[in-house]
Amino acid sequence: MRSDNILKQKYWFSVSPFVFNLVYAAAVLLMYNPLFFRKFYEVSPSGMFFAGGLLCIFLLLNAAANILLFRPIAKFVAILLLMINSVVYYFMITYNISIDKVMLLNLLETDWNEAKETFSYSILAYAAFLGVLPSIVVYKTEILSRSAVSELCRRALTIVISLLVVAGLVFANFKTTAQFMRNNKPLKYSLIPVNYFGAVVSLVKIKLTEVKGPLEVVADDAFLIRYWENPNKKNLVVMVVGETARAQNWGLNGYEVDTTAPLNPYKNEIFNFTDVKACGTSTEISLPCMFALEGQHDFNRWKAKRRENLLDVAKAVGYEVLWRNNNSGCKGICARVETETPCQTSNCYDDILNENLAERLMSSPRDRLVVLHQKGSHGPTYYLRYPKSAEIYKPACKTERLDKCSDEEIVNVYNNTIHYTAQNLANLIEQLRALSDVYNVTIIYMSDHGESLGENGIYLHAAPYRFAPEGQVKVPFMIWMDNQTAENLKIDRACMMQYLNRPYSHDNLFHTALGVLGISTAVYKPELDVLEACRNSEKF
Repeated sequence: MRSDNILKQKYWFSVSPFVFNLVYAAAVLLMYNPLFFRKFYEVSPSGMFFAGGLLCIFLLLNAAANILLFRPIAKFVAILLLMINSVVYYFMITYNISIDKVMLLNLLETDWNEAKETFSYSILAYAAFLGVLPSIVVYKTEILSRSAVSELCRRALTIVISLLVVAGLVFANFKTTAQFMRNNKPLKYSLIPVNYFGAVVSLVKIKLTEVKGPLEVVADDAFLIRYWENPNKKNLVVMVVGETARAQNWGLNGYEVDTTAPLNPYKNEIFNFTDVKACGTSTEISLPCMFALEGQHDFNRWKAKRRENLLDVAKAVGYEVLWRNNNSGCKGICARVETETPCQTSNCYDDILNENLAERLMSSPRDRLVVLHQKGSHGPTYYLRYPKSAEIYKPACKTERLDKCSDEEIVNVYNNTIHYTAQNLANLIEQLRALSDVYNVTIIYMSDHGESLGENGIYLHAAPYRFAPEGQVKVPFMIWMDNQTAENLKIDRACMMQYLNRPYSHDNLFHTALGVLGISTAVYKPELDVLEACRNSEKF
């Protein structure tokens, strides 16, 4: 039969709903899960366990198909899922990432300019071959109809038999299966479409139980104590929030490449903390957690939307608070303070955050808290994070397809982003040092989370926290204050040297900031203030 005649045919196949669902489940499992197969095989205790596990998954997918794929919407749902599967598979195979509720939330909260940097023409090929082509086959397949009662009975029987076989296989080797599932929970985040279905269900459940009502005040007893040596001097704290900077590539931490060379002239004025853990592995979680009172253990992203944060507390005691943004928003943290977005194009370098800042601060001296939210080292298009003149390490990866670059090129381009961040911090130090006659000036730099650069085939970030590699969890944290400010705030530099290599986390930021700001409140925990042990003041 000629090909043009085939294309003109209304249907290529005629199958029963039972056969359609069976073949569809098998196709979904085989076409979109090579990454899952590899991970599952690597941790399976035996070949028989691996085969039995795949059979169970197939039967569960078949049961799900019998629940979801009902006429007259069976083809529509089947095609929609095929297209989604192809896009999800592209990102998973390209960056070796897993899909969970945090990753999905990251996607929903990412602006278009940031999201489009992760796309390449390769996604079109994935969508065409793994989405459009199988969708055409589905469209050209006739699903034979039966009476409603007969169809419901057949589907119910198929579902029951599938579940009984799965139960039999599981309970026949229950001890091994239970232990395997406890020890390998991340596997489910690699199984398409189970991973993104689970993520959607989790987010919907969270949304339905989201806290509503008035804003909860967290420090209603807070007041300002001007404990510094010259109480007439205004206090200026600039918090620089880094993006995707990881501790192991931070030169001040002892990294073999001096990526923070621009900060070397200020080393004697910097307290650099070498062992710091992030609250999460994505901006969506880490950023609000950094500014929250609760700390990682008690932090709830959705409850935090209805609770005050550090900026609210500072504003309440009289600080003028400004959030300057060069990233995809503040995740609700800056909702009640003044905000600025200097960048009016799709991509600006972080030096824009420093522009005219000193002039603005000098125009009306008063106690101020300023947050500069960087784009930092956000990938996968690291090469867009710095100007060409700042490309120190070469050759550098110049594509969003990190799997197409060598390890050296990826590390080089990432190190360029760190060096550029250090350069901007050095410029900020120079600008603000000139204000020391009017202000006590403190700069706090901390990154929101780290990054994977291809170690074990994993790229980017947002891995489930419990299983995240260290590169995504450990972050840089430094505090700069010149000698005059340190003396005024009664910080003993010599004393601080013994505390720089101790373990800290994002939990320390809230309380350290309260200390530097001079805010007294019952919620302040001195044991979480990294400067408190070396602050020679009885007033605070």
